[in-house]
Amino acid sequence: MKRKKYEVVLPEVDFLKITIFVVIGFFIYFFISNCIVKYLILKNKCDILKTKLEKLKQQNNKLSEEVYLLENDINTIEYYIRKELNYKKQGEKVIIFNNK
Repeated sequence: MKRKKYEVVLPEVDFLKITIFVVIGFFIYFFISNCIVKYLILKNKCDILKTKLEKLKQQNNKLSEEVYLLENDINTIEYYIRKELNYKKQGEKVIIFNNK
């Protein structure tokens, strides 16, 4: 009995198509990963700005309350006059320290 010889035929490889596929894949990966990095950076900046905004809102509320008290509360007005202008009530002594 005679043996048959089998030949293995490999398909032709088109290197141009493979190269184009790899280049397109690289660009897609680069742009997608670059967009993800930019998104994460912007998300971090957004979180920081939200925190700053919250602090500024709290500071604004505090200042609004202080303005209201300065406009309407006699004790607060008196306190700031005595503190900032070194005024005193009758019979009260004021000590001023000079830091040199």
